[in-house]
Amino acid sequence: MCFEITTLRRDVTTDGRHAEVAWTTDWREDAARRDFTINALFCDKDGVIHDFFEGQRDIAASRVRFVGDAVQRIEEDALRILRFFRFDARFGTVQPNDEALAAIRERVGLISGLSAERIASELLRLLVGPNLIRTLMAMQQIGLLERIVPEPRIDRLANALSNGAPEEAVLRLGLLSDAPDLSRSLRLSIKQGQRLARFNPSTPLIAFDEQGAEFSKSGHLSPDLDGDALRRLLSCHDQAGLIDRSWRVQAELFEPDRENWDDLRKRLATMAVPVFPLAGRDIVALGVPAGKEIGKVIGDLTRWWRAKGCRPDRQACLAELNNRLPLSPRG
Repeated sequence: MCFEITTLRRDVTTDGRHAEVAWTTDWREDAARRDFTINALFCDKDGVIHDFFEGQRDIAASRVRFVGDAVQRIEEDALRILRFFRFDARFGTVQPNDEALAAIRERVGLISGLSAERIASELLRLLVGPNLIRTLMAMQQIGLLERIVPEPRIDRLANALSNGAPEEAVLRLGLLSDAPDLSRSLRLSIKQGQRLARFNPSTPLIAFDEQGAEFSKSGHLSPDLDGDALRRLLSCHDQAGLIDRSWRVQAELFEPDRENWDDLRKRLATMAVPVFPLAGRDIVALGVPAGKEIGKVIGDLTRWWRAKGCRPDRQACLAELNNRLPLSPRG
């Protein structure tokens, strides 16, 4: 368990992002500067709870409500707009507080003054809330959601959640929006941005013909792919990225077969990632001079290997190489 120690404070001035504070000994004064009633509760050493703004009642009612005047709280720190919906997605089970929604609608433009990092931090935590879809719909109704997530697809995300999509914020963000510059606009980490890109529709899958050659058109994922087809995909694409993409493809379907898609993800997660077992030095050992010819031989043999479902091991690949290049090793 983690504890944070702080002093009692009161706000002197605020500018919508930062507050100048002064120390106080008045517990109610400190509680009055908090954002929500459920965050303004104190417990003393005797276990007595001090509740100045009916926070316990709001907890019992699963309701998120601003302390005091909602507009004033938002003007003190515009990030409270997103914090309201983050707490609502986690704790709220009823229609969001009308006073809060009205205040947010009136001051929604204030979020333009927030840094992308602060917005992303709240959004990613919001996306793992158990009441996410209801919260996103409320955000959309007051004109907030489109300001931070271009062209949101709440319907697709809802479909994925109904089929068991995991509580992973970046996955859910990708299901919510296809915006190609989403990672940059939110200033996500390199790792988060790479994950988004892997299952964005602008990043096509590589498809293969029966000879193992790559198509120019996009490949596809479906539960009826056999082991050879999955190994071909895994030989070129990140394993976790394919699993993420499966959620997106499934969510786009009108009547997805959940059991079969879950089986596909299980197969992807447990299948060994195939790696072509030969390298250039194996070709050179057969007498092929270093240069462009090495790349051609490797490319041809890799297509053969993929055509076989990426199943041939090193010995089988060496045997095929000897058949193709009846040359004696240098000696």
